[in-house]
Amino acid sequence: MAQATTHLEAKLDTDKSVRIAVAAWVLTAIYYFYQYALRSAPAVMMPELSNAFGITPIAVASIVGLICLHIFGPTSAHAQDYAVDLGMAFQLTNILRDLATDAEQGRIYLPQEDLSRFGCSEADFLEQKESPRLHELIRFEAQRARTYYQKAHAALAALPKKDRRALTVAEIMRAVYSRILDRLERPDHAAFGPRVRLSTSHRLATAAGVWLRSKLL
Repeated sequence: MAQATTHLEAKLDTDKSVRIAVAAWVLTAIYYFYQYALRSAPAVMMPELSNAFGITPIAVASIVGLICLHIFGPTSAHAQDYAVDLGMAFQLTNILRDLATDAEQGRIYLPQEDLSRFGCSEADFLEQKESPRLHELIRFEAQRARTYYQKAHAALAALPKKDRRALTVAEIMRAVYSRILDRLERPDHAAFGPRVRLSTSHRLATAAGVWLRSKLL
C-alpha cells in the first residue's frame, strides 16, 4: 500500500509539473499578444501615454502575471503586488530595448513628460539620433524599471516558501529581463542599435540558477 501511495504521489507531482510547464508556455504567448496589442494601439501613442502610463501597463502588461497567480497558486496581496510590479518592470524593459523598432514605425512609447524633462525632441527620437540627453533619459527609465524589479523582489520575499517555489517560472523571467536591463544600462549601449538579447546558453544558465535556488528554499 505504501509503495502504491508513493507511486501515486510521484505521478501527481509529474502531472502538476507538466501542467505548470504548459501553462507557462500558454501565458507567455498571451503576454506577447498583449504586448502587440498595447504597442499597436493608437490610444497609448504619445502624448496620451504620459497620462495613461500608470494605468495601461498594469491593465495590459501585468494582467498575465495576475492570471498566473491563480494557476500557480499564490493569490495573497503580496503575490498580487509581485505580479503587478513585475509586469511594470517587464513593460519598461521591453520599451527600452525596442526603441529602434518603434521609431522605425513612427512610434514613441516613453512618457512625453520624460522626453521634455531631458530635452529629447520627438523628431530626434524618430530620426534615431543618439545624444547624451537620450542616454540620460534611458538611464532614468532603466532606474524606474529597476525599482519595479526591486519592489517585486521585496514582495516575493514576503511570501511563504511554498508560494515562492510556485513562482519559479516568473522568477526565471525576472532574472532574464534583469540581465537584459543590465545591458541596456551600459555606457556603450547603442540606443538605436540591434535589439539586446541574451544567448541561449546565458538564458539556460540563468534559468538553471534560479531553479536550483528554488529547490534550496
